Amino acid sequence: MWLGEISFAVYLCHTAVILVAPPLYYVKKFGIFAPAVLLGAVVIVAYMLHITIERPSRRFLYGLVKAQAVTP
Repeated sequence: MWLGEISFAVYLCHTAVILVAPPLYYVKKFGIFAPAVLLGAVVIVAYMLHITIERPSRRFLYGLVKAQAVTP
């Protein structure tokens, strides 16, 4: 599942996004939809974190493990 794949990135960035975006709660433009906007921002930032950092590092580490398993 897609959300399960990015769940660690959501865990890492949700607090940072919520701390950076408190003006959303005070701006009347979003009103009662501010939590939904924050949730959307968290998912977007988490996906970007997953694509740029988590996925390449996972591929690199899996490559190291496979290389060590093949060499005696």
